[in-house]
Amino acid sequence: MYTPKEAQRSQRLNKRVDGAFHGQQPFAGALPLGIFTFLATFRRACDTAGLTQGQALPLMVFRLAGNAEMAFCGALNSTLGRKRYPIRTYGDAVNWLLSKTALHATMANAYQDILTMKQQDSEAPTVFVCSTTI
Repeated sequence: MYTPKEAQRSQRLNKRVDGAFHGQQPFAGALPLGIFTFLATFRRACDTAGLTQGQALPLMVFRLAGNAEMAFCGALNSTLGRKRYPIRTYGDAVNWLLSKTALHATMANAYQDILTMKQQDSEAPTVFVCSTTI
């Protein structure tokens, strides 16, 4: 639970990150491979805003939605025996998000899809590249 002062500070930091997202919707977990786009955008936004990893961790919740947000908040505030809070650092958060969304089967299917993609004769290289990105 944040104090009012900490909540204001988090909101100010979150506004500094807004520019890099350019209206991008929060990550809800519906598209599993979208986690890579989300994490890359989030990292770039935090780097641009000059945030440390410690400042970035609480801001990650602002960029999640739906089931992804509920699961993430639950993992932030959970206890497991003597071990409290499985997500303690920014690195823990990234690993947790990847383990929950980028499942092995999903990654294997995406890899196979990429290997079997073909560029149409009438398709420009830039269109093909854009259509294959997440």
